[in-house]
Amino acid sequence: MLEICCYGDDDLNRAQRFGAQRIELCFARQEGGLTPSFGLMQLATRLNIPVMVMIRPRGGDFCYSSGDLFQMCEDIAQVKALHLSGVVIGALTTDGQIDVAAMGQLLEAAQRLEVCFHRAFDMTQDPIACYQQLAKLGVSRVLTSGQQSTAGAGVELIKQLVALDGPVVMAGGGVRAATIARLLEAGVREFHSSASVIKPSVMRFMNRQVFMGAAGQDEYQRYEIAEDEVVKMRAILDKATTESR
Repeated sequence: MLEICCYGDDDLNRAQRFGAQRIELCFARQEGGLTPSFGLMQLATRLNIPVMVMIRPRGGDFCYSSGDLFQMCEDIAQVKALHLSGVVIGALTTDGQIDVAAMGQLLEAAQRLEVCFHRAFDMTQDPIACYQQLAKLGVSRVLTSGQQSTAGAGVELIKQLVALDGPVVMAGGGVRAATIARLLEAGVREFHSSASVIKPSVMRFMNRQVFMGAAGQDEYQRYEIAEDEVVKMRAILDKATTESR
């Protein structure tokens, strides 16, 4: 299974066309992915592959206030109203454990939806115990880089998690065609990738003195899903599927 992370309508169209089998729909790439707008969710309903919607109200840590949780539950209601496939959520306590109370609230709101616990998992203090806790909560899938900067670097922990009974372990973080083989050997069967490349802006006039975000951030470049990367990854996974039969 190849899941591609999408941040806009162009991403959605390219990902499906090039071979994505599932979408994670996000907004705010620089923040690591936040809840997309209702309009973008509506655009995603046109796809004929499953769409998982990121439910994350802000950047930073994963310790949420009652207001944050209210916002997240309302966003989950929008996902349900649009009949999208599921949500991507995560909540932690201050000591790096699964926030069971917060997760209970979110899971109640997400009844009848597929649920993936996102890379907040990589910020936990005891990943094995937290994985087992997520299994008890009934989460469908866990996205992880094995608590390293990339899934390739975290392959040993990922391998341990795959061997346990519980949610599907999906490898994410620097996943590309060049790294999939090693993860397949570790038993991974679901892969998450942004598969993106930097493209220059189409703007002809550029005011380099003004920054809309952090100072020094280039306002005249954007990310785009790379066709060749998605095609290569999908080909590798299709071959692995055929060989395993």
